[in-house]
Amino acid sequence: MLDFTYPGSNGDKGQIVRVDLSGRYNPTTSMLELEGNLDFSPMHTDAKEAAASSTEASHSMATSLRGMKIKLPAPPR
Repeated sequence: MLDFTYPGSNGDKGQIVRVDLSGRYNPTTSMLELEGNLDFSPMHTDAKEAAASSTEASHSMATSLRGMKIKLPAPPR
């Protein structure tokens, strides 16, 4: 997944954030567990530079997500 954040009026610089996740779903517990990385690059970076810099610690952040399937209540009649 890619997220493009454009420069803001308050001086924020634009950036591209790449999210790489892999995970597993356990149907017995209805638990979804994802692990991966967020990689940050300046908006003007070309694809080859972004791929090379995503391995640098200052541009990458490990993440993990855990979620459970919930049953929604029935809509009111």
